[in-house]
Amino acid sequence: MAGIFWHDVDGNQELQIWLMDRHRWVRVETVVDENGQPVRVGPPGWHVVGVGDFGGSGSADILWHDLDGTKELQIWFMDGHRRVDVKTVVDVNDQPVKVGPPGWHVVGVGDFGGSGSADILWHDLDGNKELQIWHMNGHKWVGFATVLDANDDPVRVGPPGWHVVGVGHFGGSGDDILWHDIDGTKELQIWLMDRHRWVGVENVVNDQDQPVSVGPPGWHVKGVRGTMHHLPAPCVQTGIIHTDYRLNFKIPPGLMPDRQFDSVHASLRVHRVSPTYANSDCKPARAIVLVHGRTLGGSTSFDLQHTTAATGPLSLQEALANAGIDTFAPDLLGYALSTRLSLDDPKNASRPECTSTGDPTIDQCDRSRNKFIFPLDQQKRLQPNPLGTSYANHSSATYFGTTALWARDIRQVVNDALTKTGLPTVSLLGYSFGGPRVGRTLQQLGITAADRIDRLIFMASLFDTLPPSSEYPTGHVDYPTDEADLKPFETSTSFPLVLNTVGWDNPSADRIPPGADKALAKQAQLLDAVGAKWGGSATTPAGFVRSPTFTVSGWNKDVAAAITIPTLVLHGTEDRSVLPANAPHLYDALTTEQKVLIELDCASHFLHYETAPTWEGPHKAVADAIIEWVRSATFTGKTTGQFTIDCDGNVNPP
Repeated sequence: MAGIFWHDVDGNQELQIWLMDRHRWVRVETVVDENGQPVRVGPPGWHVVGVGDFGGSGSADILWHDLDGTKELQIWFMDGHRRVDVKTVVDVNDQPVKVGPPGWHVVGVGDFGGSGSADILWHDLDGNKELQIWHMNGHKWVGFATVLDANDDPVRVGPPGWHVVGVGHFGGSGDDILWHDIDGTKELQIWLMDRHRWVGVENVVNDQDQPVSVGPPGWHVKGVRGTMHHLPAPCVQTGIIHTDYRLNFKIPPGLMPDRQFDSVHASLRVHRVSPTYANSDCKPARAIVLVHGRTLGGSTSFDLQHTTAATGPLSLQEALANAGIDTFAPDLLGYALSTRLSLDDPKNASRPECTSTGDPTIDQCDRSRNKFIFPLDQQKRLQPNPLGTSYANHSSATYFGTTALWARDIRQVVNDALTKTGLPTVSLLGYSFGGPRVGRTLQQLGITAADRIDRLIFMASLFDTLPPSSEYPTGHVDYPTDEADLKPFETSTSFPLVLNTVGWDNPSADRIPPGADKALAKQAQLLDAVGAKWGGSATTPAGFVRSPTFTVSGWNKDVAAAITIPTLVLHGTEDRSVLPANAPHLYDALTTEQKVLIELDCASHFLHYETAPTWEGPHKAVADAIIEWVRSATFTGKTTGQFTIDCDGNVNPP
């Protein structure tokens, strides 16, 4: 597959390969080293001066020249976008070759000798204008030849006037030389070569056999590619595929509040929706890991299997996969089809609230740090099925998890996604209470986060605002960076299990696609076979969706300010589960140069599944915004700014 090689010489020195299907860019791959880490090398010092197959492997290798230092040359031997070896160019005595300006410049790479290994074309731009071909065997210079004319005299041509602008197979016995009269007529000439000997000259002509004269100011020749008529099968996407798999691990000692689970074996279920291609060599150019919130698992949160006649499928994962983005939505520990631990025991649901002097360990009562999201007296909902008619003592008498626990899960899924896709980086999305879990992950990764994660999205994410309560009278909360710094009441929850019934966030009725609320509840229930049997009677269970209790830490203005990754913040202005004020507060706390805030009017907490009477609705706007952000870190072509999408789908400012 043909490609375009890029070097960020004025920025972070990264290298990228754009893989092309004819004129269409189909995938971007960052050049990585032997350990899979992005390579950052560039001027002053080393410059890329050519690309060619020096090793005979079929891959394009990279030729570097230390123009500003020792004048040495290096070849990076590549396997696709991955560097597999580095060799200094040496002479016949295995000594490093040191040649360079002023005087000789590398002006091209090609196979002039027919050996199957790339050779190096030099031009004495600052001297007598001669050209030389260095014949190579891998990284070893095995001989050189001066370029001669038909009379075996050295050719001496060069600026001002004619410049070598490319090497490629135009019709000679091997590779030929393309010249451009940049300083004169702007004509182009091809020197047909037989090894080092010039055997003919042809002017580049148009379809009327008239010489073509094009050049600066304006257009510049930047490369030559041979055998364009031998393109491989194109990367045509044929559809998408849904797969589920499991990641096994052992719970690190001390990571869960209940130490009885130290070193217990557990597993995460990951729900993947991927693009498929007619050409099996093709793969997605981008990937994203999506982190769910406090109640529902990954596939219910992001891959709702419901279609309406007016709007089509509602699944966010499917929308991203149809746009060529590989998607990974894990069930974090304690959720959906991942290991549940203490949540499998109905005795771990909450009992009545303790009095001010009550003791949960002896009085069959409980405490909750937030009675709205972690309700008390839920064992009553399990009487008589399956608890009988009395309250029971817990088998685990503390909250289930912490943001640090789930940050471990997220890191494992990110690393697995990198392995499965072969990409150097992925995007990361945190939804609802998944936002703090993503924030904690970034806090743990620190400055290395950008080595694995290239884009961030916070969707309906909690940051620093809760409904006012006795604990937080103004609703403002500043979560500490470390779990150990939580206030005592934040760690007071004395039970791990919450019983939920799934409902929508009560937006305007015309925002819920017909039947979507029932489809959401049914899909969540199907992923909780144990909870589905609880409540009501044994013959007619009410059915619940189980979720864990937890604390929040590692997500605050200091953590947000340390983020350097391009970040998109999305929130519905009618969100009643996570208040809309969280979004602008998070946007203001971010200091990264690339950040965008989008506030969607007439959208609630399930903004990515909602529709509208006059247009496709928030679900389409959200999917389009995420797709553009994952691809290019822009929204409507802009890298930063605050935007609203009104109830009719208009973006302001446009």
